[in-house]
Amino acid sequence: KLLNGQGTKGEFQILNGGENQNHRAALDLTFSAPKSFSVFSEVLGDDRVRAAHEKAVTETLSYVEQHFSQARQTIKSNTEKIDTGNLTIAKFEHNTSRELDPQLHTHTVVMNMTQRPDGSWRALSNEKLFENKMLIGQIYRNELAANLKDLGYPIQSDEKGLFKIQGIDKKLLDHFSQRKEQINAKIKELKKSGLYQNADEQKLREIATLGSRVAKRDVDMQTVKESWSDRLHEQGYTKEGIRESIQKAAEQMKKAEINRKDPKMNEYDYIRLAGKIVTEQEATFSKEDILKTAGKLSVGEYRISDLDKAFNELNKKKEIKTLDKGIYTTAEMQKIERDILKKVQAGHGMKISIMPKEQAEAGLKAFEAQKRITLTLGQKDAVNHILTTQDRYIGIQGDAGTG
Repeated sequence: KLLNGQGTKGEFQILNGGENQNHRAALDLTFSAPKSFSVFSEVLGDDRVRAAHEKAVTETLSYVEQHFSQARQTIKSNTEKIDTGNLTIAKFEHNTSRELDPQLHTHTVVMNMTQRPDGSWRALSNEKLFENKMLIGQIYRNELAANLKDLGYPIQSDEKGLFKIQGIDKKLLDHFSQRKEQINAKIKELKKSGLYQNADEQKLREIATLGSRVAKRDVDMQTVKESWSDRLHEQGYTKEGIRESIQKAAEQMKKAEINRKDPKMNEYDYIRLAGKIVTEQEATFSKEDILKTAGKLSVGEYRISDLDKAFNELNKKKEIKTLDKGIYTTAEMQKIERDILKKVQAGHGMKISIMPKEQAEAGLKAFEAQKRITLTLGQKDAVNHILTTQDRYIGIQGDAGTG
């Protein structure tokens, strides 16, 4: 009934808005643990590690529910999205890949329904969920890494915001990653075909994942687990040996923490650093942009909820400035823009132009004839402005790649 948009007692029926009255049943958010985690949890049989995954999924969904659940509401012909703060979710946990390698993952089916503050049930406005899918994945990874560190397990993160449990050899992880090998082979095949030249690496991976799937199989899990143990021994490893290796890595991590001389970054430092990174490309940003970047930088150190609180605190202190609803910048970026504006104003009419307007226009026509091209009106205006202005500084606005 829930998938059909009905209440459990048939007390309501949800339809999509607009012309399409067919009900969209649900969304699937999948949380997949790192391969090292899956090997530790499923092959070595560590229940505490599996519980760390379950807790990370629950905390991530709680954040999603609080921040990304919305419904539409129309008042006097004005339709707007309102926050609801609730979702209806079913979770399904699996511990194998389609190739029957250890791969702990949870499918969370988010029903297309949410209850508005007025008590009515409506279809989910899911734009925020799609816009923030990368952040949602990072929330899970930060939660999972923090849970592992709380248990005393050593982790190693990278610049992409991913991590692995230290002490498990890459050779063993590769052996238990047959599905990854299939996908990588499919990506190479797609690139060679030339059919997806405009697709980025992430899109190619999505296409390759769908195009290389084998049918799911009904298997006896006891038999699968026995095969994992056999494969482990065939590769020259024992469960006891891997546990000892992880313990040794944990001791080395503790020793490194004790002996570290550089000051440890706190959650505020990570937010500030994320602000500097993001504003290298854009003058403004959303809160989600900063949390996603800060999350990647602080895997194993802080949860997204910690970073969220730090962001709000820096916003209160005006170190992060609110420009509009959901749009922010840094105090440093505002100062840079003020300084630029002052220089532009001070340089107004302070130099002799490179050439008169008539000469500039004649030069442009000669350039077009020589190169056998036709410049756009915007391009001509920009060149004319550069060649004829008497201002020391000029500003030209345009899209990337259109110059």
